Amino acid sequence: MIKIRAWRCFAVMMALVLVAALGAAIVPARPVKAATAPMVSAGGDHTVGLKSDGTVVAVGNNGNSQCNVSSWTNIAQVSAGHIHTVGLKSDGTVVAVGDNGSGQCNVSSWTGITQVAAGYAHTIGLKSDGTVVAVGSNGNGQCNVGSWTGITQVSAGYIHTVGLKSDGTVVAVGYNVDGRCDVGSWTGITQVSAGGFHTVGLGSVTAVGWNDYSQCNLFDWNLIGATVTTNAATGIGTNSDTLNMSYTMGSYSLVDVRFAYKKSADPAWTYTPWVSKPASGNHAEPLTGLDSKTQYDFRAELKYDTTEIQGSTLQFTTLRIGIASVASATGTGTVTFATSAGSITDLTALATTPCGSLAGLSVPHGYFSFNITNLTPGAIVIITITLPSNMPIGTQYWKCTNGQWVNATSILGGNDGDNILTLTIIDGSQFDADGVANGTIVDPGGPAVPVGGAALPGQPAHRASPAAPTQFKQAQLSLQYLSVNPKQAAANQPVTITTNVVNTGDEAGNYNVALKINGQVEQTRMVSVGPQGTQPIKFTIMKAQPGTYTIDVQGKSGSFTVLGTGSTTSTRSSGGFIVFLALSVLVLAIAVVTMMIFRRPA
Repeated sequence: MIKIRAWRCFAVMMALVLVAALGAAIVPARPVKAATAPMVSAGGDHTVGLKSDGTVVAVGNNGNSQCNVSSWTNIAQVSAGHIHTVGLKSDGTVVAVGDNGSGQCNVSSWTGITQVAAGYAHTIGLKSDGTVVAVGSNGNGQCNVGSWTGITQVSAGYIHTVGLKSDGTVVAVGYNVDGRCDVGSWTGITQVSAGGFHTVGLGSVTAVGWNDYSQCNLFDWNLIGATVTTNAATGIGTNSDTLNMSYTMGSYSLVDVRFAYKKSADPAWTYTPWVSKPASGNHAEPLTGLDSKTQYDFRAELKYDTTEIQGSTLQFTTLRIGIASVASATGTGTVTFATSAGSITDLTALATTPCGSLAGLSVPHGYFSFNITNLTPGAIVIITITLPSNMPIGTQYWKCTNGQWVNATSILGGNDGDNILTLTIIDGSQFDADGVANGTIVDPGGPAVPVGGAALPGQPAHRASPAAPTQFKQAQLSLQYLSVNPKQAAANQPVTITTNVVNTGDEAGNYNVALKINGQVEQTRMVSVGPQGTQPIKFTIMKAQPGTYTIDVQGKSGSFTVLGTGSTTSTRSSGGFIVFLALSVLVLAIAVVTMMIFRRPA
């Protein structure tokens, strides 16, 4: 009986352990606050610090209570003025302490603020819609910011105020005797800062204002590195194309650029020569001698000082021998040439020729120049031309040979009113511009119709157009999906947005992808996608202002939320493990009790 009671007690104890474990498992995890980005700000003779938990500390002269910030919470940004301090709260409202003799602390009614700046005796607030508000001393017009729009950043000086616009230009108001507000010509600026009596802009690093201490002598500061972007290849043919890039100089007066390229299946790169550039812009480099129907990788490269940087790697695929396409010079669309033998090279669309214009005739698709190579001397070839729109019956074909127009309509076939024409040319004949049976046919010319479209008399009997040659399906590009990670982020935490550009066509194509945040374009990417290929695109952005941001990438939509101080992100506790452990103990205890109760006495 004593043993049975003892084991009953043990069983009760195990049950209590189980209850305690289950209780611990179902207690919600303690919220984890989203971190605030720490920062510091220096005032006239006091210093303010923002902690990662959204509270604020201050030291220095407190004669006007400018350091009385210990009770502040949920602060996202601080700015110290001469003898006052301003704090931006995570909900877009503003608090201020210190001297208020000019009303510089009258900010309690402000809402929707994304940045604050404290000057000598005035305070500036940037609103989420790009407008600006101001309070405090306005004796020199430093608060006259009510008409500003499209502002992305503000800075307050001693008695002047500066605003950076979304297009990289700058505005300024206030005291301007020494030129500190002469920023109207600035472009390409990414940040501004107002000093006591001067103004600095980051772009090419420029400054205006009082310069007695050389505070504006920033000409040799190379704070911004150059950038280079690989752009899509153009003019892709069977054995040639043109590589393209764009680049910025940053703070440098001279950079060098080049391209690297190779067959996608090969490991080794080939490089074009370095080319020196004195200003930001674009650079193109034509390539020849490429293999037909082959995928190539290429990238742009840039060198400044001793630093070399690379753009992203893109691809293009050369066309197969015997078929080539070009956009018409008149803008009507794409024209495709296919040959029954040899290779089409150097296909070019022309708006004019050395022979001048054709009197009484209209050339709706312009003229074309091309060579057919790799022929047996004296060979006969049939060239099939597929036009973007139908040509009327009675269409002629004229060739420019040795500066004279030659009517080549006698070799024109398929002249039955549709968009397909044929030319039958013998190498070395009168309709081969070089006139020599050398295995190459030179053919500058184009299809023309009489003005008014009337059929010409005496035309030969027409024959039906042949079937269009087998052609590559043009590039067909689209986005496949959109991924946003994380969905919830702390202020200034990177958010990655990923998508894929898919090409279901048989030709390479370019696709310009724009990332919109809350309806505004923030970043763009140009990618080249090979036939039946996929090209991933990744954007990385950071936002400081709490709230929900909508994402749109070419019609694909999503969103993410930036949490303010005090907000929580869900965190799993170790409850599942505790439940497992408790259940294991319980099962073990029951097994032991059962064995002890039912075992036979010794």
